[in-house]
Amino acid sequence: MKNQWFGDQYDFRKYGLLYFLCEKYYKKLLVAWMLTKNDSFKEGTIQAKIWNCLNSRKKIEYAKECFKDLPKEKEIYFYDEEIKSQNRKDWIDGLNAYVAQKNPSLIFFDADNGFDKQPNQNTQKRETYIYLDELEQFIKKGIDILLYQHLTCSVRNKGTSFNDMCITQRKLLMDNGYNKIRVIKASGDLAFFLIQQGDDSSKSREEFREAFTNAFGTTKKEKQYLDIWE
Repeated sequence: MKNQWFGDQYDFRKYGLLYFLCEKYYKKLLVAWMLTKNDSFKEGTIQAKIWNCLNSRKKIEYAKECFKDLPKEKEIYFYDEEIKSQNRKDWIDGLNAYVAQKNPSLIFFDADNGFDKQPNQNTQKRETYIYLDELEQFIKKGIDILLYQHLTCSVRNKGTSFNDMCITQRKLLMDNGYNKIRVIKASGDLAFFLIQQGDDSSKSREEFREAFTNAFGTTKKEKQYLDIWE
């Protein structure tokens, strides 16, 4: 997550889904923004001029206002420490402490690109991903997990379709022993992976799909993208 991309085309789906899940199914939601440093543009370019103009308005803090109308019994928390390669363990440890304090029923990991299996010992973990070995410690606490995933340019350039990406990422989770997974396809290149294990996972696929579609599928074009896989 970067401040500069706040309010882009994905955020409407992202924060809408979080509101939907919190309102319908989860009492306590924790948003783990994996906040990374803004990208920079070469000084003097058109991109730099536009970015400088918009940057003061690009703050993820404004996202909190989206949830001010939730029912009073619902609780939402935000972990907004910046994550860097050199402080990754500190970031995870800090999140662990925050989770122990707030005791959420659902954690949303908002990594720039999505999730991946842990790299080999000679490869440094990238700030733009959350890795499965890091997720494991939170899943062991009995907490449901929601993961952000979009079709990145590097994957698209290899000729991989959006559906193929969803299948690959779901298999990655299942191969690691996570069997109760809902893949929520929110647009033509954006999906969310919900790893369920608690009481909140008792809702049927049909009920979940109907509620989700009613919340978002307001036009024919939108409905063609919305889908739930299990």
